Amino acid sequence: MRGELVAGRAVGGAPEAAGVQIRARTLGSAQGLTALETLIMLVLLGSVLVAIYSAVVTGLRAMTVNRAWLHAEYGARRAVDRMLEEVRWGSEASSLDPAVLRVRVPPGMPLVPDREYVVEFFRQGDTLVRRVEDQEELLAPGVVDFRVTYFDHCGVEITDPDAAAEVRRVTVEVATRHENYEGRAAVRRLRADAALRNYPWRHPLPDPPPSPAPTPCF
Repeated sequence: MRGELVAGRAVGGAPEAAGVQIRARTLGSAQGLTALETLIMLVLLGSVLVAIYSAVVTGLRAMTVNRAWLHAEYGARRAVDRMLEEVRWGSEASSLDPAVLRVRVPPGMPLVPDREYVVEFFRQGDTLVRRVEDQEELLAPGVVDFRVTYFDHCGVEITDPDAAAEVRRVTVEVATRHENYEGRAAVRRLRADAALRNYPWRHPLPDPPPSPAPTPCF
């Protein structure tokens, strides 16, 4: 009887020992990772972090470049709109200087309604300046180029200084430059034109007036 019990223990104990070893190996695999698995996970994690960092840096650079471009765009458009608004009130161009826009404005205009005056727009350093007599107004900073072109009523460019009285339309071109904190610069060039709407005030029609048919342009 005792021998049977001992034998029974020996016979019955083998499966229990095998089960304990299997459970130990299973628990060991669930509780930890091997060095190879850890290395693979670190490599994958590093690749993901590098991709995220690159995307963030690219987005920030694009944002700063766009901001610089918008600043340059705003400066150029503000300067051009301000000039053309006053040019449209003008009666004649006082000169054909391509670097200085000089226009005579008759009385009754909104900015200086009580008298006739001559307004000038020119580049001073990197700033576009408006001047009436001795008063100067800064219109836009960061200006790197400013050009003026003059045309007659047929759209033909006028370059002869003696023909300044024939100017009917003016084209201005302004280029502005803005640099962000990274040193990246954006340049915006804007071109627009305006007609001298009060030209007849300075140059009245003869008496009797000519035929209503426009002067032919060849």
